[in-house]
Amino acid sequence: MGKTIRILFLTMMVVIFPLISWLYLREGIDFRKNALHEMEPIANLENLAFPVFEVEVGGKEDFPAPYYVIVELGDTDTSMNNSLSGISTQLGQVPSVVLIAIIDKSKPAFQFSDSWVLIDRTDPLALSLKSVSAELPGYTPGKAVYLIDSKRQLRNIYNLSDMEQMKDFAVHAGVLLPIKNQKDLVFKRKAEY
Repeated sequence: MGKTIRILFLTMMVVIFPLISWLYLREGIDFRKNALHEMEPIANLENLAFPVFEVEVGGKEDFPAPYYVIVELGDTDTSMNNSLSGISTQLGQVPSVVLIAIIDKSKPAFQFSDSWVLIDRTDPLALSLKSVSAELPGYTPGKAVYLIDSKRQLRNIYNLSDMEQMKDFAVHAGVLLPIKNQKDLVFKRKAEY
């Protein structure tokens, strides 16, 4: 009886647990690959006139080139306000991300936090971005969220009022945007007893 239990335990340790771990990791890899596939670059935005604040925000040593999340707003409704608040919460303090809102500055429809850069609809960046994206599938005027990588490749456009697309945005932003490496914890003893 004891030998059977040892063989069963050894089989679990050598075969079953590694197999479960491998399946779990494989599912995570497939999830990441699928998300990256959904974010294949759809337009090159290198020639657009991005504002000069790039050095201030993205000039940190860990992130030499910033990622951009640009929101084009018309009139907002409640679902859009929730989505904008979610974007601020998720990405507002990430040093590698520049949040830009394209709004009508004469009558802003949403109270933006300090983490946002506000530009008017008549700004050259807003006009050129609108002309580039007008031909792309998924573009909804006045409700568009652009996810742009550090090479200024447009990765995807999301509809700000569509909750399913905003869930996709949250997943894609989590996969695409870099995470700043944190220093290892160092424990120092005060005294030996």
